[in-house]
Amino acid sequence: MTVFKWAFPIYGALHFLPMFLFKWKTFISNPMSMLGKAGWGTTRSAAFLAAFVASFQCKCLTQVTTARIPMNGLKQNAISLGVFETLPL
Repeated sequence: MTVFKWAFPIYGALHFLPMFLFKWKTFISNPMSMLGKAGWGTTRSAAFLAAFVASFQCKCLTQVTTARIPMNGLKQNAISLGVFETLPL
């Protein structure tokens, strides 16, 4: 939720400003439709970034948690080096 709140104004500017600058005639003729499209695009973009950050944090947390499990040999070294996904263990 923190990432969503942080990204919303940024993506809001990226969706609303071009609409005002380049499609102002359409905005004047149909403002509610244009505001709805820009609001929906802003929400989608911010939600995607928040989901991406959450999945990346889960991946990192899983790697750190897995690295603390005592193992022997190649698998332990691969986990500690961060190449867990690249080796068929």
